Amino acid sequence: MATYSQHSFFGRTEQIQLVKERLEQCSQKTILIGFYGVGGIGKSALLKELKKLTKFSIIVDFKQFNTTHERLRWLASQAKYLGLDITRYAHLEDIRNHFLSIGKDPIAGSEWYKDLTVWLSPLNTIEIIGTVITAIGKRLVEFVSRKASRLHEWLMERFGEDYGKQFIEWLINSPDVILDLMMDALATDLTLSETTEDLPFLLMFDEFDSDKNEERMLEIKPRGVDCKVRVNELWHVFVSRIPGTVAVFAGRFLPPLANRIGLQRDDHELIELDIDSCISLLRDRGVDGDEARLQKIADICHYNPEALHAFCDTWERGELTNIEIESLRADELFEVRERIWKKMIERDPDTAGMLELVSFIPYFSFHIARVLNPNLTDQLFARLTQLSCIIEV
Repeated sequence: MATYSQHSFFGRTEQIQLVKERLEQCSQKTILIGFYGVGGIGKSALLKELKKLTKFSIIVDFKQFNTTHERLRWLASQAKYLGLDITRYAHLEDIRNHFLSIGKDPIAGSEWYKDLTVWLSPLNTIEIIGTVITAIGKRLVEFVSRKASRLHEWLMERFGEDYGKQFIEWLINSPDVILDLMMDALATDLTLSETTEDLPFLLMFDEFDSDKNEERMLEIKPRGVDCKVRVNELWHVFVSRIPGTVAVFAGRFLPPLANRIGLQRDDHELIELDIDSCISLLRDRGVDGDEARLQKIADICHYNPEALHAFCDTWERGELTNIEIESLRADELFEVRERIWKKMIERDPDTAGMLELVSFIPYFSFHIARVLNPNLTDQLFARLTQLSCIIEV
């Protein structure tokens, strides 16, 4: 999981209090919240701070995963890591992967997956048409009823005794229905998991606007009823199935929800930090000066947390004179950031060289950095990971 360099968190008390209150109010329902704002305004940092509010909190970074299936699998893996029972989803995911020959590591367990493979492997070579679909579906039902009783009961409740045939047909003709079915299974697991009985969920979706397919319409059958939703709406439908949940969506912009899905999201724009939060941030990062000087730095950085941290990264490589500080001023925030980084590079040529290399990759580790620069030292790597622009895995 990618983690940004650790810096102290300042401001956003209003947004944190909002989520706290919603966690107290969501016992029998799902509450949707949206945070949007320009890049670098602190959306990701806010989500990481919100994660501390409850034990059962999960962040899904949409930019880190390319498909809805990958994001869903990540969410499920984090739920399992928290000790939650995701049996129905795990069995369903393994069955899907078996038929599609995806070859991912089994979620339910290696022994269960081995039994699944032995039971259904003779069917992989059969042409899936006509009565063969019925035969495969029947065999699938027999296996699930013996080896995955919870999934069997759940599918029986939704689709009746013939769910095996429907499942095979959907795999062939309606992959969107399978996707929604898997999301529904995970939502059921999270709702019924005994561990979460009296504790709220906080599910957060970062970089939510990064999905290029967000406007694509999906044809799904929730509870057996045909309907159409967009990809971004599907995630809202997913969390709405989990009572006792606050769901937070964050992005530079958030697409509105269509009336047809019957859900509402409470959206809030993140703007610049207030002056007190800026001064606290600068002092915490070791920037010296009286209040007037710190106010000046905050003003030059447009009260933007990313620019302020970049300034502090530069300050750590040597104090700046008043003339140097003033030279960073510009009307546009992107130009301020550019001037700050140029100043930092002037003061730290070793780090600058590594920055040029790692700028080509979104995430990196010490191993990857050593491949890029065999002479990399522990000290230089530590300096890199302290920078506000670096994402380490």
